[in-house]
Amino acid sequence: MDTTIPAAMIELTVHEIVNRVPRRWRDPGKATGLCRSVAPRCRERFVRVDVGLIEETVVIAVESRITSYNAAYLAVARSSDRTLAGTEIRDLVSRGLAITPDAAV
Repeated sequence: MDTTIPAAMIELTVHEIVNRVPRRWRDPGKATGLCRSVAPRCRERFVRVDVGLIEETVVIAVESRITSYNAAYLAVARSSDRTLAGTEIRDLVSRGLAITPDAAV
C-alpha cells in the first residue's frame, strides 16, 4: 500500500471499518490488517466533528439524498479536496460521489 498518498478520515472511521469488513470478508485477519493500515495512510489526520462539519453534512445529505453517515464522509473528503473511497456502491460509488477502495490504491 502506498502510504505517501495523502488521506484523511473522521475519527470513528476505524470503528466503521471494524463494523463492516469482518462481516463482508469473513476474515478477521484481513479486517485487522486493514484497520492497522488506516492510521499510517492518514498520517494520523483524524478529522474532528465540529459545527462546520455538521452543517456541511446536513447540506450534502439533503442535496444528495444520502444518509448523514455517508454525507459526513463526503464532507470530509470535499473539505480536504480529496476523493472519497467507500464501499457504499448503491448510494455513493454508483452515483459518482465516491470510488471503491480498490480504485483508490
